[in-house]
Amino acid sequence: MTTQSIITLTPKAITKVEDILSKEKSVTAMLRVVAMPSPGGSIQYMFAIEDNPAENDKIFEFENVKVLIDENSIDMIQGSEIDYIDSIMRSGFVISNPNITGGCACGGSGEGGCGGGGEEVQGGCGGGGGSCACGGGGCGGGGH
Repeated sequence: MTTQSIITLTPKAITKVEDILSKEKSVTAMLRVVAMPSPGGSIQYMFAIEDNPAENDKIFEFENVKVLIDENSIDMIQGSEIDYIDSIMRSGFVISNPNITGGCACGGSGEGGCGGGGEEVQGGCGGGGGSCACGGGGCGGGGH
C-alpha cells in the first residue's frame, strides 16, 4: 500500500465511490483511475471497478476506498484532485489536474464524454482550468 498519494479525493468523492463500491458483489472492489494523453495535449480519464491490482499498479487508500493507478498514468495525474458534484445542472466526478492548462481534460472539445459510461456517473465535461466533470457517457463509470 502506498502511503503518500499522488492524487486527492475530496470527502464527497470518497462518499460517492464508497456508494458505488458497496453495490459491487466483491469486498475487494477498488476504483481504477486511468489517464491517457489525447490529441491537442489534453488528458482523457477512465474510471473502472476492479478486484485485483495489476503488477505495475500503485494503490492509494482514502478512508475505505482503495484507488488503483497504473505507472503509465502517474505522471499525467500527479497532483490531481477528484471531486464529486451533484447540482441541478450536472452531477459527476470532476478532475482538477494542474498538469492541464485549459480546456476539457476529459475529451477533445469539451462537449461530450471520454469513453466508458455507466449509470452511476452522470454529467458532462466542464470547461477551463484543467477541470473535467466526467460522466454521462464519459470517463468510465461504476462498471454497471
